[in-house]
Amino acid sequence: MLISSADVRYRIYPFIVYLHLRSEVKIMIYHSHFSFFSFPMDGASAAIAYAKNVHKQRIEKEIRTLPITLNPVVESIDKHNIQNSFTIKCRCLNAPLDGLPFVIIADLSVDYPFKPPKIKLESKIIHPNVDKEGEMCIPILSYDNWKATCTLENVIMNVMVHLIEPDTNRPISLDAAQLFIKVILILPLFDFLNRSAFFTQLRESLKEGKSK
Repeated sequence: MLISSADVRYRIYPFIVYLHLRSEVKIMIYHSHFSFFSFPMDGASAAIAYAKNVHKQRIEKEIRTLPITLNPVVESIDKHNIQNSFTIKCRCLNAPLDGLPFVIIADLSVDYPFKPPKIKLESKIIHPNVDKEGEMCIPILSYDNWKATCTLENVIMNVMVHLIEPDTNRPISLDAAQLFIKVILILPLFDFLNRSAFFTQLRESLKEGKSK
């Protein structure tokens, strides 16, 4: 027999929400026969509505505070028609990419921040940790390393760091990784000159939008 929410009031403990320093949200819902409050609507529906609202508020806060980031400089943020998807244009202030822009597409799914966002580098680039489609392979985006306290600002900072210091231990582009290893690691006596040559190619790929 079906029982509607109008017939029965679910008794649940109030939502316990803990807001961390970085707006980390943990929602714990307890169902019990002995509660202090009664709700006229289904407890699960209330939980979903509340979680969606918290998710929306966190994303709005992170997007709002991104332009304050000092390095890399966030020049523009464009929201897509797709919900919680953004194009973010940044400019790196550190050598060897100082002054050059890079554009990422951030998809903050309904599971964010409990699961990492989907990040794609729109700028075409020759790089060990970026494939031809712009998909990135960096530690912070893996499920094992991601934490709910991580923010979009942390992600962008990590993107910049890995653009400057490629991780050849987890390459996603083997051709770019081999190029990097060849010019950086095999000829250590000319490390400075070779790094300069490699990043000259990297800079040119950013400027001209070439993909390998």
